Amino acid sequence: MNASTDADSTIQQRRAVVSPLNGNDEVELLEEIDVSDLKAVWFDSFAVDVSDEFSGIDTVGFYRCLNSGLRFFHPAIVGSESFYETLQHQPWYYLGEKAEYQFARGFISQRDKVLEIGCGRGEFAKKIAAKSYLGLELSSNAQKMAAADGISVIIQPVETHCLQCEQRYDVVCAFQVLEHVANPTAFIEACISCLRSGGLLILSVPNLDSYWTHSTNAVLGMPPHHVTWWIESALKHVASRFGMDIVATERERLADIHVGGYATVLVREALQRRLRLKKERKLINNSLYFKLLNKLAVNLSGSLAEFLLQDVHLRPVGHSITVVLRKPVA
Repeated sequence: MNASTDADSTIQQRRAVVSPLNGNDEVELLEEIDVSDLKAVWFDSFAVDVSDEFSGIDTVGFYRCLNSGLRFFHPAIVGSESFYETLQHQPWYYLGEKAEYQFARGFISQRDKVLEIGCGRGEFAKKIAAKSYLGLELSSNAQKMAAADGISVIIQPVETHCLQCEQRYDVVCAFQVLEHVANPTAFIEACISCLRSGGLLILSVPNLDSYWTHSTNAVLGMPPHHVTWWIESALKHVASRFGMDIVATERERLADIHVGGYATVLVREALQRRLRLKKERKLINNSLYFKLLNKLAVNLSGSLAEFLLQDVHLRPVGHSITVVLRKPVA
């Protein structure tokens, strides 16, 4: 195969890429990531070997949907159950308190039937007084942890659940789940199918309009963990496309757990400007200079985090954005 044929093949592959949100081919390639670099950062960050997750894949493209603003990775490499079981050993993976929990509970009454998708160990269930609650999970470990607390969880994807439970629930919610899903369109359609007429769909996702999208080597936002990056315009696109009404939108204030990461980003950016270092906006950077720069930023950012960011009113928009959508009354 000659160089011309190789180039033609690459063009055809790129033309085949469509937005996972609307199937439209009006997309823009932002960056191509070498999987070997991605594997290296996963191991450096969390001592996790993700080689099996990328079997036969050498590069992953990072794209932007020109219609919705959604960013997505292609191919969409979704982590296996064993991958998630490894991450579950991290103490921060299933947080008991999240800002979106407090916001969402305000839309749930005692009489509601609630379905939570990707419920983890069932922390949200403990915070609501709904008469009926069911959690869906793909992790058997998470199901066992929830069952130990008397929380009803079954192993089943929502795309299957909706076939037997059409229009059964008053509220369907998914907190920090949609970004893990390879086919968000099918996922959202299944969620809406489970809702009764006038029911509420509550979605919480990492917010592209926050500091974490500037965090180089932040592999938790990349495959095989996250396969989409969400922004408010993409959530509005969801409402419009699926005929849902937006009831409310909430942007989380920077949470305590993310203060250190935000401070490091601020200091690293300042150092790059001060030292007049070439600034490359890349998702992955394994260079020695960047590692040294980042280590210096981590060391210097402690005082900033401790003294300047303790007042929550001075903090910027944080990690998550939550939207409440209402299914039209039939």
